[in-house]
Amino acid sequence: YLQRDGWIFLDATRWGYDPQQDLGKQDPKLAKLAEWGDRQLIPHWSHPDQKQQPSNGSLVDLNNRVRVKVVVADRPNALVVLAIHGSGVTSMLVNRKDGRDGVMLGKVGMCNVPPYVLAKTVRSGML
Repeated sequence: YLQRDGWIFLDATRWGYDPQQDLGKQDPKLAKLAEWGDRQLIPHWSHPDQKQQPSNGSLVDLNNRVRVKVVVADRPNALVVLAIHGSGVTSMLVNRKDGRDGVMLGKVGMCNVPPYVLAKTVRSGML
C-alpha cells in the first residue's frame, strides 16, 4: 500500500529506468504514469560538475500519476522554482538541510515540472 500524496524521488539504480512496473505491483493505479518530458519541449541541462557522478532517477507525483525523468548529483528533498513558462516550471532540485546555523541548500539537479505544481504547493518561501 502506497500513500498517494505528493512527489517522491526514485533512484534508477534501485527502481530501474522504468519504475512504473514496480510501482504498479504495489499499487495498480500507478501502473500507468504520464511522462512529463520531451513532448512538452522542455529544456535539458548539462552537468559541469564532474566531481560527483550524476545518477538517473524519476520524480513521481503519486497523486496525479506524473513522472519526470531527472539527472541528479545527490538525492533531492526540495524544489526551488526558477521560471514559469509555457512549457512548465523550470526548477532547481536541492538537498535542503536544517541546521544550527540555519537552512543550507545544495543544488543537486534541474528539472521542468508541470504548471499545476504551483497550485499544489504546501510550503513556500524565498531564496
